[in-house]
Amino acid sequence: VSSEAIDQFVEGDSSADGRSSKFLIAALSGLDRISSADRGEYSDRLGLALNRTSRWTRMIGRAAEVENAALVSILAGLGMQGSSWERMTPLHLYHIVSSLNRVGLRAEARMIAAEAVARG
Repeated sequence: VSSEAIDQFVEGDSSADGRSSKFLIAALSGLDRISSADRGEYSDRLGLALNRTSRWTRMIGRAAEVENAALVSILAGLGMQGSSWERMTPLHLYHIVSSLNRVGLRAEARMIAAEAVARG
């Protein structure tokens, strides 16, 4: 995805606190659809801190590393727990989409990414 297209989306984002833009960057990063340089630039610009870690991010990342699709799916479900999409964070979205994508669950990763951006 070109940085020009992303810039247009970010500039036109009317969601609260730019959530749709933050979710877009997290989703595209998780799907490996933007360069690492663009990821870093947008992450800094939007205050995403996608490199931050927690026990959960380390666990889902390790499950993806050893190609354990079942465990990634369970941890993705745990990471999506909440009463509404407002509880989802760009950090969780990034790790969920990235891990699903890495274990071959690309359709599921894209579906979650699209849903998050749409609901922003």
